[in-house]
Amino acid sequence: MTDYEFTGETDWKEVTASEGGIPEPVIADGIQESDRNWDLSKNHREILTSMIMASVNRNQGDACLMGAGPCNDIELNPLIEHFNRVVLVDLDVASVERGMSRQGVLPDERQVQILGVDLAGVKDQLDVYAMYPTPELMEQLNQIAEQHTPNLETGKFSVVASVCMLSQLMFKVYQCLPERNEDFGRLMFNIRKRHIELMLDCLCPGGVGLLITDFISSESLPEILTTHHLKQVVQKGIAEKNFFYGMNPQTIHQTFREDSVSEQLETLEVTSPWRWPTTRRVYACLAFKFQKKS
Repeated sequence: MTDYEFTGETDWKEVTASEGGIPEPVIADGIQESDRNWDLSKNHREILTSMIMASVNRNQGDACLMGAGPCNDIELNPLIEHFNRVVLVDLDVASVERGMSRQGVLPDERQVQILGVDLAGVKDQLDVYAMYPTPELMEQLNQIAEQHTPNLETGKFSVVASVCMLSQLMFKVYQCLPERNEDFGRLMFNIRKRHIELMLDCLCPGGVGLLITDFISSESLPEILTTHHLKQVVQKGIAEKNFFYGMNPQTIHQTFREDSVSEQLETLEVTSPWRWPTTRRVYACLAFKFQKKS
């Protein structure tokens, strides 16, 4: 298969340039940039929030959002009303707290929790490897990536959403591994596979996972800024190997076929892409939606 096949369709209106939905990226700094990103993320945020809420009926379980960060991607209040409990997972707890404050949400153990967890477990070791790249350290990195088990509730959530986090994990590897060799590819594969396994571990039987991710930007594919045919443009970009390292949607789809993952799946589908404007660039995003076997 040379071109990636989008096997599902989003239920949300695609914003096009003619509708004023694709602003030119404007670079700002500090608080100004944070505020601008919040405004620019409106359509992206509505898509993700609707997708998460549509996964289960109201008051039928708990939701775990991995990589919540400043919460620009998600509307917290509707999620709190929809789910019995919402757990926000991110290594940067202060960022999550700022995001909650922006939306007028306070931590409440009964409804909203923050977990400061390193989901991949390789951050510090990658920094060391960047300074002292040895085969021994690389082997340690791969062992951690394959086996890392963060302190999360297992089998508890009706919905687990990875909120544009996988690309951040891949970018950290890209920053710290200067050689784009077999070790580079192996580590990316192990992190990607383990991330999906952790999502499945956290889901209850019959629960729904949403691996939501950005995979290409207007820096390398400027056509996504103005096209009215986003799906065709990104398919062409993928065929030309124009995507973030480790984030080829076809490769992610193949990861779902690994035995440790596929044997737990009831269903798997992929949405059509949508745009996510930020101050510095516009991203193309999609979601892998899967259901864990009952």
